[in-house]
Amino acid sequence: MLEVIVNGRYAWLPMSNLRSLKVEAPSDLRDLVWLPAELTLANGGATVALLPARYAETVEHGDDAARLGRKTEWLDSGLPVGQRLFVTDAGETALFDLRELDFEPTDA
Repeated sequence: MLEVIVNGRYAWLPMSNLRSLKVEAPSDLRDLVWLPAELTLANGGATVALLPARYAETVEHGDDAARLGRKTEWLDSGLPVGQRLFVTDAGETALFDLRELDFEPTDA
């Protein structure tokens, strides 16, 4: 599931509905909170979106580096703070390290 803001509305977008996701490196302070992205949908449509760049508990429980998205850490409670990660069976990739992510079609 991917959290997105599209046309000013918050939504959860199933990864199975995505063909590709493209982002640029953060270039201003806003990007450290809401990272602009180009989404290509599995049905061929395309849209621009904002991706939440930090985990929800970051402001309350993270240090300055986490609040600026410069690191990700796990609290004793098991909750993450800081920059969001994409986690797969191949490992973790920080959102700000990502530029393009292509998804293979699945038989659904």
